[in-house]
Amino acid sequence: MKLTESHLRQIIREEMLLQEISRGSVLYHRSIEELEPGQKLGGGDHGNQGHGRKADAEEEFEKFRKAHYPNKPSRYGAVFLSPTPKSRFNSFGDLYKVKLSGNYHIADSRMFDAHQAPYNFDISEEDAIACYWNPGSSPNCPDVRDVNPKYLEVVTNKAVVVEKIGNDFVTEGDRIRVLKSPPVPVQKVVKGTSNDHELWREHPKIEEVYMTDNSKGESYDEYDAVLKTPSTWKVIYAKPHDIHRQQSTIKDRGEPGMNYAYDTYKKIHLRDGKVAPAYGAYNDSIEKLKFEEI
Repeated sequence: MKLTESHLRQIIREEMLLQEISRGSVLYHRSIEELEPGQKLGGGDHGNQGHGRKADAEEEFEKFRKAHYPNKPSRYGAVFLSPTPKSRFNSFGDLYKVKLSGNYHIADSRMFDAHQAPYNFDISEEDAIACYWNPGSSPNCPDVRDVNPKYLEVVTNKAVVVEKIGNDFVTEGDRIRVLKSPPVPVQKVVKGTSNDHELWREHPKIEEVYMTDNSKGESYDEYDAVLKTPSTWKVIYAKPHDIHRQQSTIKDRGEPGMNYAYDTYKKIHLRDGKVAPAYGAYNDSIEKLKFEEI
C-alpha cells in the first residue's frame, strides 16, 4: 500500500512520541515567573487548583485519576510541558527548555476543555475525563499519536530547567492563520496599502465589507471589513503588551485566554497585497482576534 503524506506524518509523530518523550527528555515549559537553569520544578500541593468551574473540573479529574490510575502524576502541583515550542499555550509566559525528571503522563489538553464545554466537542464530560487519563480509550477519544503535538501536554511531578528561550512573539514577516476575526476598519495602514472599500470587497480573503453606523443609526462614509476564516496573512507589525501587563492579565484571569491575541498583543497589523487589516489600532478588535502561527 502506498503511504500518503498524512500517514507518513502520523508514523513520524508516533516515533517521536515513543522514542523521544521519556524520563530525561528535553521538552518545553512556559512560565510567567522567572526561572533559573538548574531550578527544580514540581512537588507542589494543589498548585493547579484554579477557581470556580476550573477548580471543580480539577477535583473531578483528580478523583478519576486516584480511582483508576493512581500511579499517574496528579495535575495538582504538576509541571505542564509540551513536546513543541509552538503550542496552544503560547500566551502562558516565557518559554523554557526543561528536562523531564519525574513520573509523567502524556495527554490531549483539549480533553480538559471538552469536560468544561462538551458542546464544543463530540464527547461527554465523563468520557473527556477518561480520555484525558487514557487516550485512545473510545472512538471519540484520539490516541496521543494522532493528536497534533501543539495540543499535547506532558504532566509531570518533576522537571529541571535547562535554559530560558524567552518570548517568541510573532513579528514582522511571520505568517499566521486567522481563526476568528471581528470587523476591522477599512484603512490605509502603510505605504502601498489601500482604504478603497471596493478593492477590499473584491479581495479573496475578505468575507464582507459594509458601511459603519453611528449610535443614531446614521451611516458614515467609513467601512468595516470581515475576514474569511480561516485565512492566511503576513504580519507587518506586532506590538506585545509589556511583560508586566501581560503577566498581570494572565494572573488576573486565573488562566490565559486560549490563544486569543489580546492576552499577549496590544496591536497586530496584517497584510495581503493592498489590504491591511489592523487590530487594536482604533477599536477593540484585538480582543476577539484568534489566530495560530504557521
